[in-house]
Amino acid sequence: MIYLRLDERLLHGQVTTTWIGFLGIARIILADDEVAENEIQCQLLKMSAPKEAKMLILTVEKAAKILNDPRCEAMKILVICANPYNVLKLIESVPAIHDVNLANYGFQANPNGVNKKMLTSNLSVDPQELEVIQKIMAKDLNCYCQVLANQPKKTIVIH
Repeated sequence: MIYLRLDERLLHGQVTTTWIGFLGIARIILADDEVAENEIQCQLLKMSAPKEAKMLILTVEKAAKILNDPRCEAMKILVICANPYNVLKLIESVPAIHDVNLANYGFQANPNGVNKKMLTSNLSVDPQELEVIQKIMAKDLNCYCQVLANQPKKTIVIH
């Protein structure tokens, strides 16, 4: 089972302390071209990886290749993307993805929210990102926002 999460923070305390146990995750894949090419950022992320799950930091293309391997069907894998563009690339190339948690995005690069539309209290997008989110939501997937494991899933409504 693949759990795909949009979270611009990638790996952080909520993921390492709650989501891993809540979902019974055995593997974590951080799918981000920019991060995968940044050796320092990779080292920092690896230092914060939980012991309970093996973690890989990959380009989106390499992540898709691994996720399409039939051996992944028996594993519980949490895939985290830092932006909606990477989420869209993954769902278009990995048919086994059925759920997308659009959990946390739009506050690091633009903390003042200039030219941003709030879709949920944790999801803020500019016009180009909104188009990508709309494409994601148009797919035959279960799209929702669930920031914390102990919170209910929220439906995302675009007006």
